[in-house]
Amino acid sequence: MYLTLPHPDLLFMLLGASWGVFEMLLGHRRRAADGGARDQGTLQLLWRVLFAALVLGMLLSFLGAWRYAPALQEQARWLGCALLTGGIGLRLWAIRVLAHWFTVEVTIQDDHRLIRHGPYRYLRHPSYTGTLLALYGLAIGLGDVLSLLTIVLPATWAFLRRIRVEEAALTQAFPREYPEYAKHSWRLLPFVW
Repeated sequence: MYLTLPHPDLLFMLLGASWGVFEMLLGHRRRAADGGARDQGTLQLLWRVLFAALVLGMLLSFLGAWRYAPALQEQARWLGCALLTGGIGLRLWAIRVLAHWFTVEVTIQDDHRLIRHGPYRYLRHPSYTGTLLALYGLAIGLGDVLSLLTIVLPATWAFLRRIRVEEAALTQAFPREYPEYAKHSWRLLPFVW
């Protein structure tokens, strides 16, 4: 006997689970050599906030108190799948472009360079944009307004805090280049911020 789910539900579950496993593996393998001295605890904050928000969001979705209208459930799941896929793709592209300079902690390596090609041509933090897109997709796909708010608001707050720390570290490491780069690229969201 096998589990039968509507197509977007199965795809949504597979995407969410695959992304979760990928992030856990990435977190264990790409640690900074300096122990994340410039990180100021933002990695721990991010992990804790995301874990709590996701667990609570999934619990609220399971309880289904503020579910979307039935007519919107399937569309929400498909939109969630699209945002998850796009977000994961953008994050992978950003990590690949950074190559060995990518770490999960905020750090500046001895041979560090300021990358301005690939997604970094337009966005200063495309990996975070990708993660947030995937999180928003997960939140929308859960099909509950409270789940959406429970995941989106804390996750966005934690990433904004981390971006401030990372931009300060990059400005200190590249005092001329980074402010100039910042004038010609978006921080997180094209045409907005």
